[in-house]
Amino acid sequence: EHPLAPREVRMLKFLAEHAGESIAREAFIDFLWDGEYAGTTRSIDQAIWRLREKLGTDGRKIKTVHGAGYAYRP
Repeated sequence: EHPLAPREVRMLKFLAEHAGESIAREAFIDFLWDGEYAGTTRSIDQAIWRLREKLGTDGRKIKTVHGAGYAYRP
């Protein structure tokens, strides 16, 4: 079992609250760092990858929306 980090919990909650919607990487940055993040949106891709890995088979519910971001589809 892989415990989720606090930011991963917030990310999963954000996805679940917007289930079925496409969420842009920039929206994750605004939500998780209040827009005060100086990195690139690629770090969101890495965070989603780690979250999927930790969730195991449930991680497949987080879909990549090409050109748009990510969506949670329960």
